[in-house]
Amino acid sequence: MNLIELEIFGKVYKLKSDKPQDEFSKIINKFEEKIRETKKKGDLDSPKDILVLTLLNMIEENLELKDKLLEIKNDKD
Repeated sequence: MNLIELEIFGKVYKLKSDKPQDEFSKIINKFEEKIRETKKKGDLDSPKDILVLTLLNMIEENLELKDKLLEIKNDKD
């Protein structure tokens, strides 16, 4: 089990994962990148609002990718 510390808006989170350290770090780095993108796009001041919007954006991207993969799979069938 790998343990990594993540600091978001001054709060430290200790996360555990069975994923290899480098893979887990990629996930954390991507999340931090998405937070920075959200902060740049909007005039949100509240860390909570920034995190909620970031997560909603990431869920939307995830669903779009799933839809595209399903389309590709259906095209092959």
